[in-house]
Amino acid sequence: MEILKVHQEILALYDSNLVALYSINEIAKLLEKPYPYVNRKVSELISCGVVNKTIIGRSYLCSLNLESDYTILLLSMLELEKKNKQDFSLLDIYISKKSQSVSFHSVVHSAGRVFFIVHDLKHRLDIQKQYPDSLVLDKQEFQNYLVETDSIFREHVVIYGRERFFEMIREVAFELKKRHSPLRY
Repeated sequence: MEILKVHQEILALYDSNLVALYSINEIAKLLEKPYPYVNRKVSELISCGVVNKTIIGRSYLCSLNLESDYTILLLSMLELEKKNKQDFSLLDIYISKKSQSVSFHSVVHSAGRVFFIVHDLKHRLDIQKQYPDSLVLDKQEFQNYLVETDSIFREHVVIYGRERFFEMIREVAFELKKRHSPLRY
């Protein structure tokens, strides 16, 4: 499937809440596009497995299929576009230098704070010396943080390890849905 700008716009709606549920009518209104057009484009995303549909009465709610590698790839591309619109050059240089000794899982900027998700926490103090307001977490701590608070999704940019970031979210998607979705799972 060829990814069009409208497909990217649909996926971008989920940027602040990856477990959100939208009806096609809501998507059309948010994008300010005609319902039939949006319905066709959402159906394309459903047919290729990027979006799931949950039938509610005579309509259905759409959510991201975080189990799909294709979805992860498309979300990663959107994150790369967001990163390229901002200047993270100093952080990129730091990550590049430190990646010789530190195994970064992902690095995320959210609400003026940098989240370093690392494989080994022995580098925590070293990283926090350079970035005092940062949070240095291992994968499990980060996933627990995600489940407890969804604030990281607001205004976030994944600077490093985009695919791994979404794979971490995939692993806790059920817990995120239970905690942050209007539907009961």
